[in-house]
Amino acid sequence: MRRPWNPLGGAQTEPLRRHEGESCKVAKTETGRCPAAVSNEPRQPDMFSFLKRLIWKDQRADIVTKEALDVLHRYQRFGGSEKHEVTSAFAYTKSQLEIRHGEIETWPKKRKAVVAELILKIARDTYGEAPYGACGTALLGLYLEAQTLSGDKAKRLVYLINEWHRRVLAADIKG
Repeated sequence: MRRPWNPLGGAQTEPLRRHEGESCKVAKTETGRCPAAVSNEPRQPDMFSFLKRLIWKDQRADIVTKEALDVLHRYQRFGGSEKHEVTSAFAYTKSQLEIRHGEIETWPKKRKAVVAELILKIARDTYGEAPYGACGTALLGLYLEAQTLSGDKAKRLVYLINEWHRRVLAADIKG
């Protein structure tokens, strides 16, 4: 008879033991219960998982902000036709999404997150062929991702990209 496979290292040396709660003789605590016994009591939320999520969101906001500022700094160094390609890609992608799915501000956070991930993947894939357009597309993806994050950094980034887009449109109208 074969023994069940153990993912931690080959076959198990003894069969799996079912923990019986009070009658378990493996390792009892002061309460008289085995720590591995399954309890019907509701689990308390883990404080550390909450802190991990909070820290991850703050770190993600830092990363998204850094990447968006990098694109905006590159935009400042571009020439006229390159700037036009960046703004055109941003505006075209945004308008096509809004035509098909409604105003971005009305989307749920989950949709924004999924679309942002897809747009960022497309931008990475097309960077070699059209780097300036990919920068505009990536900026829109980062804009959407920032809207899914909480905190002041994310809100400031959304405001910054909105302000950048507004100024670019105003400059296009003047010139």
